[in-house]
Amino acid sequence: MVESEKIRHDSEGRRFTTSQEGHEAFVEYEREGDVLVITHTIVPPEIGGRGIAGKLVEAALQHARTEGLKVRPDCSYAAAYMRRHPDYADLLAPA
Repeated sequence: MVESEKIRHDSEGRRFTTSQEGHEAFVEYEREGDVLVITHTIVPPEIGGRGIAGKLVEAALQHARTEGLKVRPDCSYAAAYMRRHPDYADLLAPA
């Protein structure tokens, strides 16, 4: 496993994180009852373009599925990711 694929869940900080070349990328979320709200996906430009954002969002979606949560992607990247990956459509929280 390369360093960029080591994604950590910081439940206290409500984020999924990974580091590469000394830069941290993360997905932040909030919990609203049984809904995981993805609020931000941040990947520094120094490590951008490597699929890191997608891996972080996927980790958050897998976590939601495991925990029986629905997902509201308030972050535009997470919303686009869910549109491109219809296998996660069942997680989408009702509007």
